[in-house]
Amino acid sequence: MGPSTVHPFSCNAVGLSGVVLRSGAFQCISMRIADAVKMQPLDLQRATVEAYRALRPVLNEGPTHPVRLWNYIPSINEAFDERTDRYMVFNAGRHAAYMECYKHCGLLDGDIPTASGVGHDGSDLFIHCLAADRPGIAVENPRQIPAYRYSQRYGPFPPSFTRATILPAGNPDDDDRLFIGGTASICGENSLHLTNLQRQTRETLHNLASVVKTAWSMRDDSGGEVNENVNGDLGYWLSLLREVRVYHVHNEHRGHLETMLGEHFERAQVQWVRADLCRPELLVEIEAIADLRHAAPMQLHHAAIGSTA
Repeated sequence: MGPSTVHPFSCNAVGLSGVVLRSGAFQCISMRIADAVKMQPLDLQRATVEAYRALRPVLNEGPTHPVRLWNYIPSINEAFDERTDRYMVFNAGRHAAYMECYKHCGLLDGDIPTASGVGHDGSDLFIHCLAADRPGIAVENPRQIPAYRYSQRYGPFPPSFTRATILPAGNPDDDDRLFIGGTASICGENSLHLTNLQRQTRETLHNLASVVKTAWSMRDDSGGEVNENVNGDLGYWLSLLREVRVYHVHNEHRGHLETMLGEHFERAQVQWVRADLCRPELLVEIEAIADLRHAAPMQLHHAAIGSTA
């Protein structure tokens, strides 16, 4: 890691401000759209386009490759009409910006960064972008339709993100890092177990494990195969998670979630955040960072068992 530098950057759009932190092979760009909660749909869409446009010149200064984004959207589920809510309007702006400014990302091919989008109780919209000096590798979940191919049931323009991104190691002694975006109880494109916290949580864990397993199989030294003995081992794949953030809609659910998730996240640092989610029927969403080890899965599996015996 090199020395850290922090400085604001100018934005032409009214109400848009930003700051960038650079340190060695990484930079984190943070932007704020002031009073986004008061904006009408077209104004919010335009402001989102301007924010994503503003990323481009900052990324050009390097590090240049966006690998992970976080979007915090005020009153995310507030409806503008019978068919459109604030998250859908945000998605329309983000999609337009990608198509205009990031054509190299190949939106239809999924060559776009991982992202999360959750709500909060404030008035501003925040966008944080982590960029690296090397490109990431997009990962999709075979249990889910890619978000950028959702039907118009979820808005006129789909959410523009991939499920996860592999960041290859910077040197041979390091592990590849996997950034997993917000993951919830969705199969295909449908929300499952609408009122059942326990079943939603279990479905979410299966999706997390599926993403980690898929990412491991994509690495150059994996041979494209996963040992059949750990193919369905939920605990093994979740044991590779190192940092976890749990978004929960209801404060009273946190205790139940801690009980359900404790055994799966014993090796991870866990952060708990009360937030509204992109679909009002969802109760829990989990994002994470995983280390993709160089060892074969069964070797790791036996090592994990031995370390806890």
